[in-house]
Amino acid sequence: GAFYMAVAFNEGLLNNRQSIPIGNAEVKEFVEGLVSQPGVSPDKRFVYYMLAATGICTVPLSSFCTPLQGFRVTLLEKDEDECRRVYATLAEKIDEYLHS
Repeated sequence: GAFYMAVAFNEGLLNNRQSIPIGNAEVKEFVEGLVSQPGVSPDKRFVYYMLAATGICTVPLSSFCTPLQGFRVTLLEKDEDECRRVYATLAEKIDEYLHS
């Protein structure tokens, strides 16, 4: 089975100045180029940083034709320890991103 979860941020919580440190300079440059394009939604910016910083792939909620800003995650992992690691990392990085 799979586990699907959608997370919506409170309105106004995401902005175009937030980030998460990205360890790979080449990836960082690529992501910063993507998110600096006109019209990039704040939740899309968030998922690019999440992927580049952690390797965790999420999808922006705005991609689902909704005004909500957030992300959807699908986890197909069978290993409970790995599930815990992924969700703990998500929680940590969400907090880091929102306070950046």
